[in-house]
Amino acid sequence: NVCPILRVGETRTVPANARAALPHYDAVIALSPDPALRAEAMRRGAWLRLELAQAQDQPNDPLLREAAALYERALKEAPDDAGNDRTLYQLSRVRQLLGDAPGASDALQQLCADHPASLLAGDAHFRSAELLFMQKRYAAASAQYTITVAQGAASAYFEPAQYKLAWALYLQERHGDALEQFLAIIERNLPAGALDDPQAALARVAPAHRESTADALHAA
Repeated sequence: NVCPILRVGETRTVPANARAALPHYDAVIALSPDPALRAEAMRRGAWLRLELAQAQDQPNDPLLREAAALYERALKEAPDDAGNDRTLYQLSRVRQLLGDAPGASDALQQLCADHPASLLAGDAHFRSAELLFMQKRYAAASAQYTITVAQGAASAYFEPAQYKLAWALYLQERHGDALEQFLAIIERNLPAGALDDPQAALARVAPAHRESTADALHAA
């Protein structure tokens, strides 16, 4: 199953003054001659709209569309702004909440391409891969998963990325490449020593890795 990327529709508490702050940010956007200040005001105004939308039982489409428009405007008016990695990351969240998975993955891929040194890039590669996998764009998903796997075991996304990479390759009928990834999962997770009984072997695998290891054994 595809790992959830965002918790859509989660009710949360938003500070009481959040809505009151919106006109102030909008005034800065309208009146300030400083492009960097306007870009930051757009980001903050968009973020508040996103938070207000998610505070409801169901996301509020008008607020989300306003947030998306502000993020897109910030990118257009200040294309070289140092905070555009954050802008793209949040834009991907808004687009996903609006049901625009292709647009969400496009924003994440732009983040990775334009800001490879960003602290958000590792997360963006994995989230982009997940969105592409959900769209059954397995070749594009494979490319993003491969980048995450190449970051090594220190990455929090290494193991889920390798597992999903194996399946993305398998679904492209690249069975040899998929097998290489499945075998790596088996070798890492199964306890040392040959066991003739696969079920007994799986019983000794850590619960967090048991399902992925069972799938890898089945696929291999």
